[in-house]
Parts: sequence; structure tokens; C-alpha cells
Amino acid sequence: MYKICLSVLLLILSSSRIAAEEPVSSFVIYLMDGTSMTCQLSDKPTIKFSTTDLIVNTDNTSFTIPLDNLNKFGFESKSSSISPIEPEKINYTVFEDKILINDLDIGALVKIINIDGRSVFERVNRDERGDMEISISAFTPGVYLLNINSSTAKFVIK
Repeated sequence: MYKICLSVLLLILSSSRIAAEEPVSSFVIYLMDGTSMTCQLSDKPTIKFSTTDLIVNTDNTSFTIPLDNLNKFGFESKSSSISPIEPEKINYTVFEDKILINDLDIGALVKIINIDGRSVFERVNRDERGDMEISISAFTPGVYLLNINSSTAKFVIK
């Protein structure tokens, strides 16, 4: 397992440097829950594998990720600019136990994501009228993101 992971890491490193338009600046690890961890290459990380974990160490930080929680990893170029947030373009209403969404296009992907970044609801709109009703009665209180295609809105369940 160690040799396979090391081979994949070397393959990714060599292909990323060839294909990248910008210099590679960070090592990014994507976890199964949808979150990611980033380590700047300027911090000179050491990357090791044990039989059960991926271990990353720098002078500033250290983390260990179980291999069964590892989705993918690689080297990326990240720009330092921050993209502006688009204004909400979602027509929705939150009631006590449901969300009503209007004006959806056919085929629009509707997701609800909890504050931990986990998708708790996902459905493609098939209603020609563009309406969707989602029951949120089983959701725990907290902050959620309603994502429709590339637009996102925040709502709170108390």
C-alpha cells in the first residue's frame, strides 16, 4: 500500500508540474466529508505514509489523516485573489418545517449543506413549474447553505 501511494504521489507531482500554467504553490488533501486541508509548499512539507495514515509535517503545522478518510490529494496553484460573492439569486421561503423554492429551471441541482460542509439533501428539479418543497423537519438546528447550481443562500433552523 505504501509503495502504491508513493508512486501515485510521484506521478501526480510530475504531471502537475508539466500541466500547470502557474507554478505549483500548495499541497491539498481532499477528505471524504468534502472538506480539504492545504499546506503551502513554501512551508516545505514532508509527506509520509504509514500503513493506515497520511502524515504531513511542516515547521508550522502537522496533521495525520486516516487513509480511509482520504478522497484525493495533489499539488495545486492557488491565486491569492478573492472572488466577489454574487448576490443571492434564489427565490425561496423557509417555513417552520419546510423550504419552498420557486423559479427553478428544469434540471437545476438543489443541495442543502450543513455547517460542517456535508450535503444533507440533494435533488434535481423535474417540476416544469419550477417549484420544489423540501421538508426540513428532521434537520438539526443550525446554519445551512442552500445551493442551486452556482448560487448559494444561507438559512438558519432554530
